[in-house]
Amino acid sequence: MDSTKPLAGGVPMVNIDGARIRRLREEKGLTQLYVATVVGVTTDTISRWENRRYPNIKKENALKLADPQTGRGPGNPGG
Repeated sequence: MDSTKPLAGGVPMVNIDGARIRRLREEKGLTQLYVATVVGVTTDTISRWENRRYPNIKKENALKLADPQTGRGPGNPGG
């Protein structure tokens, strides 16, 4: 995640590296469906992140994606 910037509606957004998200997901043996369920988005959204169609995502989704401490992120699938 590079920088935080608000969207027009005031929603904080962050830049992401879609290729890195895909690589990490695949290294951990996680499906797009699993990651989508954990983050609370659709599998289409995960695909768009990974294929760089959405270079910025909501900060709250980035935190869910990245935070293994809470057990809510895919970095800690066992919870």
